[in-house]
Amino acid sequence: MTTTTLAARDEVMRVVNRALSSRPDLVVRYQGLDTQSSPDPNTDWIHVEMKHADGVQASLVGPEGEGSRWRQFGTIAVQCFARAAVGGMRDAITVACVIRDAFRGKSTPGGVWFRGHTIREIGPHKSWFQVNVSVLFEYDEIMNRTLPPPINLIYDFPTPSLQWVVNHNLGRRVTVEAYTPGGVQVWATVTHTTVDQTVVSFDLPQAGYALVDY
Repeated sequence: MTTTTLAARDEVMRVVNRALSSRPDLVVRYQGLDTQSSPDPNTDWIHVEMKHADGVQASLVGPEGEGSRWRQFGTIAVQCFARAAVGGMRDAITVACVIRDAFRGKSTPGGVWFRGHTIREIGPHKSWFQVNVSVLFEYDEIMNRTLPPPINLIYDFPTPSLQWVVNHNLGRRVTVEAYTPGGVQVWATVTHTTVDQTVVSFDLPQAGYALVDY
């Protein structure tokens, strides 16, 4: 199962939202949606980040011709802040455990897997007590293969002739198009006499060039 970077991020944030559905009073601040205002000192709050780290190639080519598979690793980091004057450390740890349990040993429908985790008591932070929880994640992403552009060979025929003999020596049949010296494509009969030679025939003598795509 594979996903994409943005889809994986969306799934992770949905896991957090579901885990905290029983705490509508908890203010959640997300990475990339941060505000400049300071949190209300009379509320508990958390800050959620998804930090990508190394990515490694997991396969050369996937089944049925799909692109190469890349395995992405990273960390979900959640800072939990509980009012020191109310619940303090216990409340912050409780929220951290809820988040940890939402990820521990689970995966998303898109294939984001959650592995190790850490809960760390940081200590007082302004009017809150801070506890951090981190969860390791990984997922696979398919990189669509981009084929290189075709290589064109040009064969010039400056003298008008009824036939152009193109000796491309590529060992297979190729696509050959005929053009006037000014670059206008002209109709012609293309005959592959061998895998290394193609003959371009005209109704009237023609000068120009042959374009070979391979």
